[in-house]
Amino acid sequence: MSSPITIGLVQLNITALNFLPYTAGLLQAYVIANTSDSQRYRFLAPVSQALTSLAEAAVALQAADVVGFSLFVWNVERSLAIARVLKQARPDRWVVVGGPHVPDQAEAFLRAHPEIDVCCHGEGEQVFLDLLAVYPQRDWRTIPGTSWLDAEGGFHHLPRAPRRKDLAVLPSPYLMGLFDELVKTTSSQPWAAMWETNRGCPFSCSFCDWGSATGAKVNAFDVPRLQHELAWFAAHRLGLIFCCDANFGILSRDLELAQTAADYKMKTGYPGALIVQNTKNMTERAYQVHKTLIRAGLDASVTLSVQSVHAPVLKAVKRQNISLKTYQELHQRLTEEGIQTYTDVIIGLPEETYTSFTAGIASLIEGGQHHSLHFFNASILPNAEMAEPAYREQYGLITQRVATVYLHTAATPPPDGIEEYQELIIATRTLSLEDWARCRAFAWLTLLLYYGQELLRPALLLLHIHYGVSYRALLDALLDVPQTYPTLFEISRFLWDCAAQIQAGGYEYVTAEGPAYNGIWWSPDELLLRRLLSENRIGQFFDEMRAWLAQWLGQQGVLLDRALLQDLIEAGKIKLKLTYHPLPLEIPFHYNVPEACTALRRGIQIPLREEPWLYYKDWPGLPHTLARRRLSPHPFDRPDLLP
Repeated sequence: MSSPITIGLVQLNITALNFLPYTAGLLQAYVIANTSDSQRYRFLAPVSQALTSLAEAAVALQAADVVGFSLFVWNVERSLAIARVLKQARPDRWVVVGGPHVPDQAEAFLRAHPEIDVCCHGEGEQVFLDLLAVYPQRDWRTIPGTSWLDAEGGFHHLPRAPRRKDLAVLPSPYLMGLFDELVKTTSSQPWAAMWETNRGCPFSCSFCDWGSATGAKVNAFDVPRLQHELAWFAAHRLGLIFCCDANFGILSRDLELAQTAADYKMKTGYPGALIVQNTKNMTERAYQVHKTLIRAGLDASVTLSVQSVHAPVLKAVKRQNISLKTYQELHQRLTEEGIQTYTDVIIGLPEETYTSFTAGIASLIEGGQHHSLHFFNASILPNAEMAEPAYREQYGLITQRVATVYLHTAATPPPDGIEEYQELIIATRTLSLEDWARCRAFAWLTLLLYYGQELLRPALLLLHIHYGVSYRALLDALLDVPQTYPTLFEISRFLWDCAAQIQAGGYEYVTAEGPAYNGIWWSPDELLLRRLLSENRIGQFFDEMRAWLAQWLGQQGVLLDRALLQDLIEAGKIKLKLTYHPLPLEIPFHYNVPEACTALRRGIQIPLREEPWLYYKDWPGLPHTLARRRLSPHPFDRPDLLP
């Protein structure tokens, strides 16, 4: 009997999380289930730790005859470095690569990376099995979905096979027990799992390459298999499940799956969380899915992605068929249920302008998005339409290669000095370099002042509703605040500098020395707040903001009573004080500003009235709420808690 073919699989995790290597598991499960000779193949333990060093990988994969790599934007550089080490140690070893980061047009990629023997395109299970079936012969001429260079340097490519419609033939690595031993091992991070209930996405957003199956029919795994996988997640006490579907809720059975997950959560406490990507254009089902997940404690808030609200942008990125009306209806219904939502917005998309971007942010706030906005810098994926030369030229895309770091992870050099990179858009035909930087700074300023600790939210809300002050105009003016307000000027300059740093190829996030920063990466708005607090300058910030607001509002013809302006500033301190001040405290108000602000966040408008109130916390620690009592005309009113 000949020796078995030893196979190693490498699927390096994203640094911020620790997922079981699902893609590698799919390949192994399919080979095991579909080989006629069970003794022909021997699989090594998959290599999945995000920052596996070259030396560690060389030892783990030393015996491998064939090594398959799953390439994603977060692991391509380290994966290829491992491949080079393995190839140098044993030139006859096959290096097979697949995944979303393998270009569909692979010739230049193969010539740049001679350590690769063959590229796989599209769904990889059958392709990988076909490659193993001909090993050690390098005769790949009949295997669809492959690209390679022959011994003379000639390039060969075979189109991928049609997408598989019947997913039932793909065995589950979870249910086959391939990860049973792995989840028992000690890890620096708890294990999470990817969960795939269907493949395909009917939309064709030009910035997206979801599983290389965008603009495609959705094919589904069967419900019993998925329910058994949910049982496996619960039995193995996994804390986080990330659903890989582009549109969970697009199929009617998805609500049944959400309920199954909720039932396991209620019975066992697991899985701890189930994160799904919201379906588009199906308000009722999406509403019911999210309500089910959140009521079971499987999620805390709902992602509602608009990316942009500017019609020319939506047309340019082929997202005009995704209804903003659906977003608005779903947001309103979830808010009425007390379910928090957050909205994703992408900075730097084609046809965006500074005016359209900032007006869009203002419209989202005006539409009731008071919980959170998430801003992402537009990036180009190798197989997305946006990566095509004609598309780049049409929209004047200017990009920068930027090393990838992850928010709130350790700001330390990676092993072997290997960094991963992303290609960020830093200007377009309609968005100059300066305007992109201004958009980026505006987004950070919005997070600092309106979201996060809500430093200026009461003022922005009440000034807009009661005095017609534009969110956009006020925040925009703060980007050009004069040096006569040194703290505010420092904030604006810091944000401008951070944007310029990205455009020059620097990191998206920032860090600083000192115990206040914990040695991790922060968003610039977060770091600014920490700096103000650690340097005891938060009082100066509020004093300057009050003085600047008085001046700027006067220039706009808005004259406020001095006591009301003071109340607007004091209301901005409430969340900050509750977060960082565990001891009893008192905050007097001349007007009903906190009450009016809380009502507006719930979609209710009440008049601003001159009513002296004392908001107080006469107990240390939790609960982090405030009671209140009227100062006049009645000495005491029943305590009302302010959330």
